[in-house]
Amino acid sequence: MIKSIQLTVLLFLCMAAIGLTETVTPSRVTLQNQQTRFDFDLSTGTYSVTILPGNALAIGNAHATVENWASTDSLCQRNVVDRSPDRLVVQCARPDGPTLMLEFQLHSEFVELRTGLKNTTHAPLRIKTFQPLTSGVVFPGESWSDLRTLNAPSGANQTKVADAVCASANNLLLTFKQSGIRRSVVLGALKTADFTKWAKVAADAVLPTAVPGERTASIGSGPVAAALEARDPIGKLVEPGETYFPEDSFYLDAGTSNPFEALEKYGRQLREATGARPNPYDFPTVCAWYAGVWKTSGAQDHPEKSAYKINTSSGLVEEARKMEESGFLGYSRAAGRLVPDNYTANNPQGWWDDEHWRLHGLYTEPYGSSAAFGDGMHSQGVLAFTYIQPFSWMKTPLSRDFREQHTGWLCARDLNRSLDCSQPEVQAYLRGKFGALRGHIDGLMVDYCDEFWTKEVSRGGFDDAHMTATAFYRQFFRCVKDGLGPNSWLHERNVGAPNNDLTLGIVDSQRTAGDTDKISPELVSRSGLRWYKNRVAMGYDMDSKDLTSAWKIKGWSGTDQDGRRMLLTMAYVGASRLLLANSFRTLTPEVLRDLERVFPYPTEPRSARPVDAFTCSGWPRVYDYAVTPDWHQVTLFNNALPTREESLSVPLSGENADGALGLDSKGDYYVYDFWNDCFVGRIKGTESLRQTVRPGEARMLSIRKVEPHPQVLSTNRHLMQGCLDLADVKWDGHRLTGKARVIGGEPFRIVLALNGRTPENLKACNDGRLTTFELERPRNETVEWSIGFK
Repeated sequence: MIKSIQLTVLLFLCMAAIGLTETVTPSRVTLQNQQTRFDFDLSTGTYSVTILPGNALAIGNAHATVENWASTDSLCQRNVVDRSPDRLVVQCARPDGPTLMLEFQLHSEFVELRTGLKNTTHAPLRIKTFQPLTSGVVFPGESWSDLRTLNAPSGANQTKVADAVCASANNLLLTFKQSGIRRSVVLGALKTADFTKWAKVAADAVLPTAVPGERTASIGSGPVAAALEARDPIGKLVEPGETYFPEDSFYLDAGTSNPFEALEKYGRQLREATGARPNPYDFPTVCAWYAGVWKTSGAQDHPEKSAYKINTSSGLVEEARKMEESGFLGYSRAAGRLVPDNYTANNPQGWWDDEHWRLHGLYTEPYGSSAAFGDGMHSQGVLAFTYIQPFSWMKTPLSRDFREQHTGWLCARDLNRSLDCSQPEVQAYLRGKFGALRGHIDGLMVDYCDEFWTKEVSRGGFDDAHMTATAFYRQFFRCVKDGLGPNSWLHERNVGAPNNDLTLGIVDSQRTAGDTDKISPELVSRSGLRWYKNRVAMGYDMDSKDLTSAWKIKGWSGTDQDGRRMLLTMAYVGASRLLLANSFRTLTPEVLRDLERVFPYPTEPRSARPVDAFTCSGWPRVYDYAVTPDWHQVTLFNNALPTREESLSVPLSGENADGALGLDSKGDYYVYDFWNDCFVGRIKGTESLRQTVRPGEARMLSIRKVEPHPQVLSTNRHLMQGCLDLADVKWDGHRLTGKARVIGGEPFRIVLALNGRTPENLKACNDGRLTTFELERPRNETVEWSIGFK
């Protein structure tokens, strides 16, 4: 007995040492770490989440549901079936229905929630929806102010900040002030396997009895309730006696007050939970359909009629030669995408092989196979991409001759359906078809995913009756990716549906627009407001962009140079991929030079914050990328339409949620303008950066804290002004040294602030405050440089 007590005390001390405690009373089970306390009431089936220190109740009186069964049902017999210091599994058994299974896991900064069931009935059950969290009262107590929400839909569905409670696909941010304290709540999907995910907060909701002794926060006349929901149009079939505990899980964080930090934490956790490692598109891609078919009469279904025959294998290899001849490949690698976008009854879709791509004029000699085409592109230093359709808006699921020969592989064995990805034979076929491309074709685009989901996947009729629509959709992409290989680039054109990030951990990029070669403020914001996922869990593609006219939309009146540079800047800052609607044959030296300034794109899994997202009245206009705590690259985007000159400003110091950069208020900062190639000035950390920005202009500014010795301010090589083109910059007391990635034949210019020193063999400018020097080499070379000072 004494040993038992000693072991219990020892276990408690160990748990306390790592910040985890667990309490069980006859009716309540508690898990706790340094930030969060989770309480489950076995007598009512409800639970709460409290933020520590301070004991602020973040979620009160919440419960879980599966279909029409709830953890709060009066007939439930609730008991703990598994627990550890950071994990709790509760079983809610009932005599007239299935047994609900609830799992809660306390991580260091968030709560993970899962829901499942045991089918204790005598009949199969089909589960189409469940809620691990519903009717949870959000931060009851003092009234709220400065409310903002940020939704997170997929594809071309619009991301936006609102001043009202709302619902969203994938995840949702709620941020507000309560008694002068900033609060933020992130609700969302974590792991996805069988169900789509939705989050919502609702005002004036009909809720169960409020938490005893707590005042209810109000917007309008009622409390605010939170919910997390899983849905699937087909649902999961659970057999009698079967326990179904899906991998699908949800995320809840109410303890990170800064909304930017809260969402960035979520993005990192989403990346880890899904295994997402999107291959970065650090290069531009020429789309053969946009460059050669879209505006060329008669070229649809006739690749030989595309401009420059660019939508044929031989024409695209010739395009790769033009890229090399232009000199662009000295700055960055590039890609070309062949687009077998064919709407004849018998087309390449489903076959996906050399024979049918040749038959339809896409593969032409001497590049008449995938191997020859890919190797021809690679010989020019260019990546080879292609394109497929699992379904089409023309109501042609796959090529008719393919369907006639493979009826047993189709959903419901229906000649008018597409491939049944629940069949092992179909899965093997897909892996084999795309495995044959590996090593030659570097990636591909999957088109018409909307139609695939709404008109095909959501209808069911799968050979495996237990497979959900979500699992089916993921299975198709998984087979394609498995075939192409982990180093490939897989792109999903999920424009409107399923409006869910179902392919995280599988695909590398997702399109955020319908067919367009234009750019607009709302399109930039669609991906810019997903910055915490951008390059972290998913790449975002704003579709093709015409480098001669993308900015020429209704209300535009700026210059072509400002429009082009705005396009290039905001594609770099707000998205993670640039798809070109132009052949390199048509690019003027001025256009080519500007294009070279923004490549390569970054490969690091993070993106610029839209720092005025929660304070501006329209689309964000200030984007901030912190290279280091003392060096920020800030973009001022004049997105007013109709275009007009605008005065834009951003406080250097202060809270991010209030639209500030969060720099040191005690420091001074230099500002240098990249595109206008000018020194803006020296600004105190207590001041705001103010600029008059031309109509339609996007201004990239390097903001660096003033140092007590000479320092780099900018370069002329890349938009990020030293972030990607300089390395190992150091001051040793007398000399400033570093390494520069110099492009052969182009002067590489570096701008320095002297900070009271006199450079050796260099001329000072700008009232003795600055100096510049150039490096030049005949070939690309990393050059070590050194400047002495007196």
